[in-house]
Amino acid sequence: MLRLKAAQFLRPPSAMEDWLYHSLSITFCLAVSLLLSSLRPVTGKPPLPPGPPLLSLIGPLIFLGRTNFSIERIISAARSRYGPVFTLYLLPSRPAIFVADHAVAHRALVQRGAAFADRPPANLPSRIFSSNQHNITSGAYGPLWLVLRRNLTGKVFQPSRLRRFAGARRRAVAGLVAGVTRQMSADGVVVVEGLLHRAMFRVLTSMCFGEGLAADGVVASVEALQREFLTSAIGFQVFGVCPAVTKLVFRRRWKRILVSPRK
Repeated sequence: MLRLKAAQFLRPPSAMEDWLYHSLSITFCLAVSLLLSSLRPVTGKPPLPPGPPLLSLIGPLIFLGRTNFSIERIISAARSRYGPVFTLYLLPSRPAIFVADHAVAHRALVQRGAAFADRPPANLPSRIFSSNQHNITSGAYGPLWLVLRRNLTGKVFQPSRLRRFAGARRRAVAGLVAGVTRQMSADGVVVVEGLLHRAMFRVLTSMCFGEGLAADGVVASVEALQREFLTSAIGFQVFGVCPAVTKLVFRRRWKRILVSPRK
């Protein structure tokens, strides 16, 4: 009898116990997050653009149960209902404001560029993937961002330097033509989207890493890593809330976020 009880006590946790453990962990994270939010002082900030209020409650929960998530349908539905500027509570740390109109984006980024030049501080997963905000898309407006912008406008986007990447463009076009010919000879149906995507990715790989990394196998590997990052980046935002707790609850996901930048 004692051996039986000991065996029952030492048995591996069942699926029900795992579910209970994760449910309690999620409840604890939400309670701590709500407590910290209630302790923040109320400031006279202007109201946010309209958006679905229910998503402000369930949005951060999406990241707890899924490692990848597509928000295209949510963005399309929100734009049709709330207009070109709307708010979605997708990130656990802060609301995200979407601009889905080119005229509004031009007024914000060009006509009022000084007001939108800076970037907010990044949360834990965003800092990991941006090397602590050391890139032009997430870096704060300052000396580093100005150097990165000068490098892009003076060396990459400069029309006089386009001829330096002529070889990469020729190889990309040759690969595109070969892909179209191969699909035509197979079944007569050509899927242009994938071929164009691969050709553009080949040019960008050559521009970023040099001509030596433009082989088909290398481009395919870099493309696979990029796609893996894009599909997993949303799920990694769970570590933006109570990192000390979520890193323990989602240990496997935390290991993946540490390995991804090294790849």
